[in-house]
Amino acid sequence: MKRRVSKIGVAAVALAVILGMLLSWFSGRREAFDPTYGFEGNVYRFRHIGHKIFYDESIEIETLEALGAYLSRVGYFTNEYGGIIGVQRKSTGFVVSLTYSQAYWENPEFLQEVSGIRDDLETFALHAPVAIELVDQDEHGIHRERLDYEIPD
Repeated sequence: MKRRVSKIGVAAVALAVILGMLLSWFSGRREAFDPTYGFEGNVYRFRHIGHKIFYDESIEIETLEALGAYLSRVGYFTNEYGGIIGVQRKSTGFVVSLTYSQAYWENPEFLQEVSGIRDDLETFALHAPVAIELVDQDEHGIHRERLDYEIPD
């Protein structure tokens, strides 16, 4: 039985990311912020708020809609904040890149929530194995960390 992701937990983490980004912007480091987090490929704009899903050509629009709808349901994409993610199809599944502050990457509760997101994406949205990649950007550049198991390139 798959564990469902807590909407409150994901919303709390998303709020913390938003606050961190606002703090960074107001502290004068706005020029260091690249709103694409180094993502490449096509951009699918999910709904009217400005959510962006960077994807490769092998991914169908229906798949992007299912991914965006799931992220909206759990509070990652909200009406107040336009989220940015990346998704790539690999030979045996997907790599979904989620933007979160590095400050949370070692937090056990956060990692448990992200694991739940991965499980739900596999079951309810992408219907294939999923690896999660955490992405952040600061004045030192773009940082990435792949979680869970590896999906071959």
